[in-house]
Amino acid sequence: LSGISLALFSDESAAIFFSWCESYINHGKKIIYDNNYRPLLWQSRVQAQQRNKTMLKYCELFLPSLEDQAALLDISE
Repeated sequence: LSGISLALFSDESAAIFFSWCESYINHGKKIIYDNNYRPLLWQSRVQAQQRNKTMLKYCELFLPSLEDQAALLDISE
């Protein structure tokens, strides 16, 4: 799964998706997530941070890039 997909969801759709994620992992499945932060796709950085934080609760493996994480969390290198 990619953060690009998360950026395209409405708030209602994101809530439904996260509910599905919980059910999915409860059935023994695993989720791999790459945040692929693309600022222009999000309503705000705060929205992206919140959804990424929620998504991390369901991930077995998280594949961030240093550049994407730095941009998402507003960290200077």
